[in-house]
Amino acid sequence: MRLVNILIVSFLLLFVSNTAKAQFANNNSEKRAFMLSIGGGGSGFDGAYSMMGGNLMFEVRKPIAVIGKNFSLTTNFSLSLVFGNRTINKVSKFAMTPTGMLTLNLNAYSQATMANKNLLGIFLGAGVLILPKKEVTKVNRMTGDEVTETTGMLGPAITFGPRFRMGSSFLDLRVYGGITMGEAELTYGGLNIMFTLGMGAKKHRLMR
Repeated sequence: MRLVNILIVSFLLLFVSNTAKAQFANNNSEKRAFMLSIGGGGSGFDGAYSMMGGNLMFEVRKPIAVIGKNFSLTTNFSLSLVFGNRTINKVSKFAMTPTGMLTLNLNAYSQATMANKNLLGIFLGAGVLILPKKEVTKVNRMTGDEVTETTGMLGPAITFGPRFRMGSSFLDLRVYGGITMGEAELTYGGLNIMFTLGMGAKKHRLMR
């Protein structure tokens, strides 16, 4: 009987140990996993030219540091396609402009990592705005001469907003903007709703 009891206890300990290891590995994997978001909203440009319209955005973010259970630092790279009427010298024409943003973000609670499925969260980030250069020809009102200037390609950018869970969906309300420096300055900003993919998925945990 003692041998049977020892075998049963040993089996239970081995089972608990393997389950704990599998759970730890799964949680660690979730905390370090890449995260994808898609969404859209309204955005625009002002400065060298003006443009207001909608946009579609895709973002990849990677946790580079997990702080406690509910905080993380991530690198975020987003690509957007802005579409609408672009106005130069009071002449408007439909246009589409790609944009990019590379930021370092501090995330708290909801969606800080794939493992954080809290009801509410928040994020704040800063980095670089990337825009295609564009030559803009304007008429000098004083002299009537035409002047051609080139907009900048890079500049500082910020992004922030709340994150929250709505039913089985995880999303954020994102405010973002930046400015590029060049012969002609161009300011960019917008407001989007972004959906984080894969947050509600249930993963099968297998012992190895």
